[in-house]
Amino acid sequence: MQKFQFLIAGIPLSPLHNSISIGQELCLRGHNVTVFSFADRGRKKVEKYSSRCKLGYVNLGPLPVSEEKEEQVVLTGMATNSTRKQITHVMNNLMLPYNDALANAMEAYFKGSPAKFDYALLGLPFGRTGQLLRQHGIDFAVNIPTIVVPPLVPWAAPYVPIPFYHVSVHNMTFLDRVLVIGGNTLINFFRAYAYSVGFKFTLVPEMDWDLWNGRLVFVNTIPGMDITQPLPPLVQYTGPVVDVKKMEPFSDDVAQWLEEVPEDMPVVYVSFGTVARLTPDRARAMLSTLTSSEYYTLWALPKPQQEGLPGDIPSSVKIHHWVPTARALAHPKVKAFVSHCGGNSATESMALGVPLVGYPQFGDQPAVCQRIADAGAGITGPPGGWVQSADVLHVLNTERYAERAVAMSRLLERFGGVSRAVDLLELAVHGDLKLLETPLERSLDIGYEQLTILSTRCSEQQHAVLQQETSSSQREEREGAMRLGTAWHSKGWQSEATDGLKGVCLGFSLETSNYTDVGNHACPANTTPLASKAECVQAAEMFWPDGGCYSQPWKAIIKSLPDGSAYPAGCIYEVSQGGGCALLFQTDGKAQTCQEGMQCHVLCKGCLGVGEPCNMSHNDCCQASWIGKVTQKEC
Repeated sequence: MQKFQFLIAGIPLSPLHNSISIGQELCLRGHNVTVFSFADRGRKKVEKYSSRCKLGYVNLGPLPVSEEKEEQVVLTGMATNSTRKQITHVMNNLMLPYNDALANAMEAYFKGSPAKFDYALLGLPFGRTGQLLRQHGIDFAVNIPTIVVPPLVPWAAPYVPIPFYHVSVHNMTFLDRVLVIGGNTLINFFRAYAYSVGFKFTLVPEMDWDLWNGRLVFVNTIPGMDITQPLPPLVQYTGPVVDVKKMEPFSDDVAQWLEEVPEDMPVVYVSFGTVARLTPDRARAMLSTLTSSEYYTLWALPKPQQEGLPGDIPSSVKIHHWVPTARALAHPKVKAFVSHCGGNSATESMALGVPLVGYPQFGDQPAVCQRIADAGAGITGPPGGWVQSADVLHVLNTERYAERAVAMSRLLERFGGVSRAVDLLELAVHGDLKLLETPLERSLDIGYEQLTILSTRCSEQQHAVLQQETSSSQREEREGAMRLGTAWHSKGWQSEATDGLKGVCLGFSLETSNYTDVGNHACPANTTPLASKAECVQAAEMFWPDGGCYSQPWKAIIKSLPDGSAYPAGCIYEVSQGGGCALLFQTDGKAQTCQEGMQCHVLCKGCLGVGEPCNMSHNDCCQASWIGKVTQKEC
């Protein structure tokens, strides 16, 4: 079999892991693979994720963004729930400097080296590096570690929201549809127009149509975990590309600790990835929460974040700076995974049949967590939420989560993983995938691209709108519920925590931008609820016979006590929502200040008027898509 020279280029963050895993499989098949990245961090990633076959490594220089600056960028992104602010801040301060440095360093390398590569693999986003490879006659594939989303990927369906817009495609309001479908339509119109007149997107080269023309694209997940959508043949789902058998083994002390865990005790694996940073206070709080007599805890925590932890760590908790996630999840004693829902972590968790307890931090993590929860293979908390012992025990003690995770693993296995990705690369380097190009891609080469692109995109928009409007008879039921100021939800979403609880319905006044309790309490005179208590109860009985009254999908849910009595005075309650919001109120009427770790609205007395936010606007809070529950914080 002919052997080829493959190039892998990427910035030394978590998306590079999957590309290196693909490179290891190429190497094991006899191909030569060279990884281009930055500093010692890039080299260490190559060593960790290709321990079975040595890959070449080209150090492109020091990190373009210092570790201190990178940490500050992440913390700032976690402190806001504004989609615009998160995208702008991360792109300007992290991705653009990295991608510019990557392209500049590789350009300098090509000028000074006669090395010839047959094919390349890039991660997304890839910046100017894609253009540079084309200039040197090197074709390339793109590896996407999480999901197919706009605006960078031109083939994303128009009903798919951008990663930082936290809304479920299954429960979009009319306004959500206008923003998502209308926004994507405009983006793709201008992208097509720019191509037709020869305009280049210099700041975001991934927006150029021609960079995607005939491009092989790997997506390291499957439909269902990704938003199900029609995609061209060259966009291939692979499932996770990490092969547990070919990963670096456990360290000796971790392996021995796992061996000594009693057979009847489950192990909970905990990892928040390499990007999110835990403060010392939060790390100490997590240690206290994860110390339990009902399970053991294996926690992957980088050394800098271990500072401030007590010296007397309980024997039921093992903390180590490096634990191969896939190998940990594959261990028979590991029964649950506490995670930030990074794309790699979530996919590996499902591939290995381990239910997930998700605490997303920022970016696309809330959306990834929510899809796992929607699939019934785990639960999710609000963005930035702190680990709760009750959540961990709930997942451990509820068999259906593990059953759904195992079902997901059977699906993921069918997509081939790293072997399928390498099979396709070996076909691509021979040019054998040209037959998979669509008429749209071929039209870009023969001169009538304007009409083809625009007509194709318009057809997709029309199909998406029709699909949203005529999906089933449930559409009529949902609209009827929304006219009552409530939202229909499939009964299959009901969690164990809500069984038997009677709901208090929340309405929302567009005139005053205030939450309004239309249930048990009197509300301010200047609020106008969209639904009366009777209407909410009517809708709840219609769509949720077990009881419970719900507001529109982006609003909170309040649950009263099982006997329907009033909330006890002196207790602080938290109503968790998606989008990083939590409404706090106390029944004795004393205004509460925002406490560390709580997400941020202050309420008083019984009626839920909106208080002052900590790090977000009220509108951000209203975009929440995760349905939360009341938890008793201090009593």
